[in-house]
Amino acid sequence: MTESAADYDVAVVGAGPTGLALANLLAAQDVRVVLIDPNKIVCQHPRASHLDDETMRTFQQFGLSEAQQGYLVMDGYQIMNQDGKLLFSWEISDGETDQAWLSDYMFFQPDFEAALRGRLATSKNVDLLLGWDLVDLADDGTAVTLDVRQRRSDAEKSVTAAFVVGCDGANSFVRQRLAPDLVDFDGDERSLIIDVVKFKPAAGLSETIGTIVSGTRPFTHMPIVAPMSRFEFMLLADEDRETYEDPAMVYSLLEPWMEPGSYRITRSDVYLWHACVAAKWRVGRVLLAGDAAHQMPPMLGQGMCSGIRDAANLAWKLALVLRGTAGDGLLDSYEPERAPHVREMVVESTRLAKNIAALGQGQAPPKEADGEVADKAHPPIEPAIGGDADLPMAGQLAPQPRLRDGRRLDDAVGFVFTLLAPGEVLGGVDESTRQRWKRMGVVPVRVEDLEPSDWLDTHQVTGILVRPDRYVFAGFRSAEELETVTRHLSVSVFEEEIQQ
Repeated sequence: MTESAADYDVAVVGAGPTGLALANLLAAQDVRVVLIDPNKIVCQHPRASHLDDETMRTFQQFGLSEAQQGYLVMDGYQIMNQDGKLLFSWEISDGETDQAWLSDYMFFQPDFEAALRGRLATSKNVDLLLGWDLVDLADDGTAVTLDVRQRRSDAEKSVTAAFVVGCDGANSFVRQRLAPDLVDFDGDERSLIIDVVKFKPAAGLSETIGTIVSGTRPFTHMPIVAPMSRFEFMLLADEDRETYEDPAMVYSLLEPWMEPGSYRITRSDVYLWHACVAAKWRVGRVLLAGDAAHQMPPMLGQGMCSGIRDAANLAWKLALVLRGTAGDGLLDSYEPERAPHVREMVVESTRLAKNIAALGQGQAPPKEADGEVADKAHPPIEPAIGGDADLPMAGQLAPQPRLRDGRRLDDAVGFVFTLLAPGEVLGGVDESTRQRWKRMGVVPVRVEDLEPSDWLDTHQVTGILVRPDRYVFAGFRSAEELETVTRHLSVSVFEEEIQQ
């Protein structure tokens, strides 16, 4: 993409969901990518299992729309006591959200990762170094040199990249070399994770509803995709890991719900959940994303989803910088936009984990302070681009309407800046504004060509300018305001000088 002497534009370290999503989004924008991961094949048991409508919208960008046919659609969640009495439940709407996807899905991570690895293997813009460990990296200010070693042969070589993104998980090597400090939210919890393939349904547990069972041994049951389920049993501080990983203990814990011999265990180990956010997400040409940048207990199902948001936020910014159409300073907006957003998720998931632990010990759940509870319905980001202007609706997640022919909007426009406005407003701007749209790759769409929606009216705007990551850059109410918004975009992102 660039005239850089580096071997690659971006080196993505780590081929989990975040790294695979980022590599696919970059490759689709003609960015030269090398993907480095120690595992030659995907891990055969899932770590993540839940995704939401916003995540599905990102998957849509790299051709995984049809994959949702193999996902499990969730009907809701419930909390029961250990005697099976229902304490609380909430249903999930069975219709599409404003993101043009269903609200919640469960999926099988190994198949997802295999599909994305395959797409990258056939991309002209990507080289795969699978089965290779990153052993060192050095940023000289113009490029980053990465030293890698093949696990099978111990062969060593070096590659260079204009930028490096560490997506290498909770024990990130890149983070350790970049900036190892973490902000800890005091949410460490241990759980015994048991994944099973069921030969028949579990007694008293729904196949489409996530269940939390309180009691002296709190646990969750989450159906993944039939016939798989995940059980997570919370461990107390003084309980021994080896005791609970013993097969006899596993059978004993599952016996109230499933008879031994009615399932096959595919995973059984104690996992330590952390609640933390990296103190620094960028140093020079090296950045962090996904679990390398943040970790949380699983109660919200937002760990992987947050990593996918990192990838979507970073991919378009890296592409613009590498093209030379935006300055390097655009990357400084990444952490300010993503860190506060994910911090809310970490705090809320930690609160829920402590509530479940308190219920299990017969205690009242701790009360949250004002403002502590996260907005689980797509909280806005705090936009770090747009200058000092007070731009209406900036940072809100934009909807994805369908066109009148039934297509989803993103399928028609791609991973670009998009304008949604009435034809009269789009047609009322001056020629200099139209030329700016062309230079910046902005795609205008008339609301008359979309299926009817009251979303714009509800937010008291006539139209919106949407970023590639689907967050609103600004709303506007007239052609004159649209001209002003366009100038703000050209100055704050593309660093154009506006002549008065």
